[in-house]
Amino acid sequence: MAIYRVVQESIGRARIGGGAALIECVPFAVAGSASKRSSPIDGILVLERYLLQRRVASKVWLEQESKSFAKQIAREKAAST
Repeated sequence: MAIYRVVQESIGRARIGGGAALIECVPFAVAGSASKRSSPIDGILVLERYLLQRRVASKVWLEQESKSFAKQIAREKAAST
């Protein structure tokens, strides 16, 4: 949820002329935490579930955005080679 909030703040700042933002997401484990996971948590999947539970987005919308983003990444990769 922290990533969602940071993104929202960054979008707001950019819209009022504050410029672009680079958001780096680095997973970390709290020393001595009781739950030690063998695999990292998928932050995007967690956010999707959160948005669906809150009814902020629909499954169809999330799928459309995912496809659109994948196409955009493919275009950017093609343009950079």
